[in-house]
Amino acid sequence: MAKKKKNHSGLYLLFGLIILVVLTVLFYNIGRSLGSNKYNYQGKNGEFQIDKEKISNTDIYYTHVFVNGQEYIYPFRNHPEDLEDVYLEEGLDRKLNRPKGTKLLYTTRDLDLGNNTKNYDVVAAAAFEQVLGTGKAGLYKVNLLNTYTKKYRDNIPKVTCSDVNDNIAVIYLRLASETKVYSEGDCIVVQGEDADDLIKAGEKFGYYLIGVF
Repeated sequence: MAKKKKNHSGLYLLFGLIILVVLTVLFYNIGRSLGSNKYNYQGKNGEFQIDKEKISNTDIYYTHVFVNGQEYIYPFRNHPEDLEDVYLEEGLDRKLNRPKGTKLLYTTRDLDLGNNTKNYDVVAAAAFEQVLGTGKAGLYKVNLLNTYTKKYRDNIPKVTCSDVNDNIAVIYLRLASETKVYSEGDCIVVQGEDADDLIKAGEKFGYYLIGVF
């Protein structure tokens, strides 16, 4: 009998998020000490200071935002100008605020999304989760859980857009024929045509959450 192939996508997802956060903090601190290029942007809620650094041949745009006198700095791979043509539905923040208070926000994806994007779906999700989560950089302070649209393990719930209710919000990350950020009912859908476009859609949503779009 053939051995059942193990699915390690859950572990890759967890380790990927941890590594991304660690590298972001490390390289940002290095970049600040070496100086940076300024690429400011006039956004929806004012002008945003953006510092550009190159990390392993990848441009990173550190975007500054001030809320209640506190500065938050978020890394993105794309400058806002590069995302202007990515469609984003207005009022998506209202989908996050559930009628009886948002107790939990799920970011869900199909089981094969990691394989189909070489795990860059983690980067796409991190673009908006850094703003939404309960960590030090989180503006929205929402309890987040990454999961899948089909059963993966007993301790990981299966979540689809149909699971949105008065206390639960859902973001569905997927590949599709068009790159955009929109809603299906009260579910937020972040989709791209390929891995790079999925990152663009995730970052468009992240920029939107801090008031750039």
